[in-house]
Amino acid sequence: MSSYNSFSLWILFSLQLCFTLDSADRTVSLCQPDCGGIKIPYPFGMGKGCYLEKWYEITCNTSTSGKLVPYLSVINKEVVGISLPTEGRGSRYNNPYQSVNIKNPIASKECSSNGEELGSLLNLTGTPFYVSQHNELVAVGCNNTASLTNVKPSIVQCTSSCSTKPHTHIKDYLAVLNCQNYNGYEKNCNEDSSMDESIMDETSCNGIGCCNAYMRGGSIQQIVGVTIENTITRGCKVAFLTNKAEYLSNKSDPQKLHARGYSTVELGWFIHTTNHSFIKSLGCYSVKEYNNERYTSTQRRINITSCICDDNAYLSYARCSCTRGFQGNPYRLGGCKG
Repeated sequence: MSSYNSFSLWILFSLQLCFTLDSADRTVSLCQPDCGGIKIPYPFGMGKGCYLEKWYEITCNTSTSGKLVPYLSVINKEVVGISLPTEGRGSRYNNPYQSVNIKNPIASKECSSNGEELGSLLNLTGTPFYVSQHNELVAVGCNNTASLTNVKPSIVQCTSSCSTKPHTHIKDYLAVLNCQNYNGYEKNCNEDSSMDESIMDETSCNGIGCCNAYMRGGSIQQIVGVTIENTITRGCKVAFLTNKAEYLSNKSDPQKLHARGYSTVELGWFIHTTNHSFIKSLGCYSVKEYNNERYTSTQRRINITSCICDDNAYLSYARCSCTRGFQGNPYRLGGCKG
């Protein structure tokens, strides 16, 4: 084949790719942007052609109160918020962490007249979602011991007391080994120090009638359950996973929480698609390309590219973000604006 013909085919392919991406972008722009006041950013979407893959399909249903409510179809959970990657302070490019907040049932014991016991199990196996470590285990009620299941080798557990003496939170193994807080700074790990000093205030659980314990460790958890141990003390007890500080009040009433029936749980997520060209079609740099451009350039360059992707081609997983100085949606062509 002549070089002229090869060049012509390359031009036609480029034009076709641009037309396809442009058409897809126009289709997405015509999609319903929210459900019940909750924004639904791409790759999530409602209706055919509005979401990247089935994992990100959102259905907008009418609740019993007549309000529109979004559901993440793949796990049939109500969505209360979706976040795209946000800018990370002091970093060379934005924080690729992204989340979906959902409503999840709470576990309870002896809270109903018929003695019904309710468990709580969140199973995300086979999806690009996982339980964020921004969540905490919370247990409310007298002498209530609650634990997270399926989080080995970590032990996440706490016990609330009804005495007037504050109860010391049970520390999981990884918390003691790492001795770190969420920001990565070292803590004082002496025997006399409290690993939960930052949450011991009037608006947080102090072990009396309410306790909490952090999720720890670096592994991704896709199955997390909440259990309440049997105790000789009677009375309503509830336990749940949540990322919301409003649930940590030491004045929380287990009966009111049981009546509410759910807590807000934060899920992290990745891009997972069978279309292997999707990430490349965004025109973003890979992490390696971005770092090479920054450190091999003889001149100082600012805003080399508007977006960057960290991907694993073998597993078809990826996360993208706008680079420093840009904001927007990195999963849409030209979505990061300066």
